[in-house]
Amino acid sequence: MKRYKIFQLLVILSTMAFGLISCEKTVWPDINKVGKTDYMGIWKSQNYREKTTYIRTQNLITKDFTARDTTYTETVDMQFDLGIARASGMMVTDSAKITLTTFVDGVPKTPVVKTGYFTIGETAGGDYLGKTIYLNFWEKTTTIHTGFANPIAEPYTTYTVVSKSATEMTLSWVLYNNTAQNSVAYKVVLKK
Repeated sequence: MKRYKIFQLLVILSTMAFGLISCEKTVWPDINKVGKTDYMGIWKSQNYREKTTYIRTQNLITKDFTARDTTYTETVDMQFDLGIARASGMMVTDSAKITLTTFVDGVPKTPVVKTGYFTIGETAGGDYLGKTIYLNFWEKTTTIHTGFANPIAEPYTTYTVVSKSATEMTLSWVLYNNTAQNSVAYKVVLKK
């Protein structure tokens, strides 16, 4: 009986040791800060954005997976105010406001306004990957736990800057609808 307990203990310890040895170290990309002055101001879309929905389903009988992508253009006006001026005229450099107005049959609906803060970061490029610039937006009125209760309305969104010139910027981002199998990717062209 005592040998059986020692054998169990040795099996458990060897399993734990194997698990610790086989774990790989996660390497996070280095993020460098980017100057906000080139991004500050009012950026507005031209009344459209591209929406791609990705849905993956499983057949209950055959257990096969099918995926479907649907891309279409939405009649949506987006405005990004990056760096909002106070009543005194002083600019708050990390403040942001995103206004979203949906049009149905040419009639604008009530705008959805989100206020918060933004930061800009850039990944370090390498031999195989180029640099990528990210614009992170945090909503002021929500808490971090809101994302767990409703994954569609997380308190932060990361926008990838696809391209940028002095007067035009293209952003893309992905929202997940409860699972990674059901997601929506957006792309919008903004003009200053």
